[in-house]
Amino acid sequence: MPSHRPVAVYTGAGMAAYGFTRGSLPDGRHYYDPGRFTAFAAALRASELAPQVRELDAPPATDAELLRFHSPAHLEFIRRRCAEDRGALDHGPTPAQPHMPAAAASVVGAVLDATRRLCRGELGRAFVPISGFHHAARERATSYCLYNDCALALALLTDLLPDQTIAYVDIDAHLGDGVWDAFVDHPRVVLLDIHQHAASHWYSDGHEPEPAPIVTPRARSFALPAGAGDPGFAALWPEQLAWLGAHTPAFIVLNAGADGLAGDRLGSLLYSPRVHARVARDLVALADHHADGRLLALGGGGYHPPAFTAAWLAVISALLA
Repeated sequence: MPSHRPVAVYTGAGMAAYGFTRGSLPDGRHYYDPGRFTAFAAALRASELAPQVRELDAPPATDAELLRFHSPAHLEFIRRRCAEDRGALDHGPTPAQPHMPAAAASVVGAVLDATRRLCRGELGRAFVPISGFHHAARERATSYCLYNDCALALALLTDLLPDQTIAYVDIDAHLGDGVWDAFVDHPRVVLLDIHQHAASHWYSDGHEPEPAPIVTPRARSFALPAGAGDPGFAALWPEQLAWLGAHTPAFIVLNAGADGLAGDRLGSLLYSPRVHARVARDLVALADHHADGRLLALGGGGYHPPAFTAAWLAVISALLA
């Protein structure tokens, strides 16, 4: 990455508002509340990394941009249900609240802005903390995800970088099923997803289905058992990194979900932030070798602030290298 290109961290108020103010915790709070961003921003600004990054904002995504992946019916459903301010947008975990359509559009706007700036060479790398909503399908919100910013970034990149390969790497504790379903057969997208086995999540009672592991020329998914930690990840990673490199990606998108860290309230893996540091560091080197440095990191999950803020700061530190 040429040294004059800044590393950006998106901290706009619209994106920061993403979160739910009613939920199933004993005090009525939601696992994904707006305090996630507040905790991250405080940790970033108290760190030695703050003077080295450029904080950016971006306009919310337009309907035309959202429709690059989602259907008009999906946008109408989200807005109508959220305006009613009751019930959920899915089977229960994702409350319908009035502020959420605008917040979700702001997340997508930040991710698309970062994608375009990286492709234009205005940025060296970028991190969007409130992002990585990899579960949303074209016509379905689910599991805290209204709009799939990951899929929208990949769709944009297939336009901006014609005839080149785009790599999507997801280390969130949950399979990025919305991205997977949309791009598993795309001829110019390479997918790697390392996550916790769905049936081993404490809230699944062993009933949540886990798709069979997939290893194809352009897509790989691996499910780790509950309790797997840094050694379990390390056993997989070198071979997968080499596989990614063999595809010579022109752009890398990393979903740096931190709900695989020990102590997370939803995940049951035992990673330390060293996993995130290693993945980001290795992907930075890969991006420098094949992609003119172009690497976009998305925050993804993470529901225990001392842990996920440490992991995200480790990612930012690697982006600055």
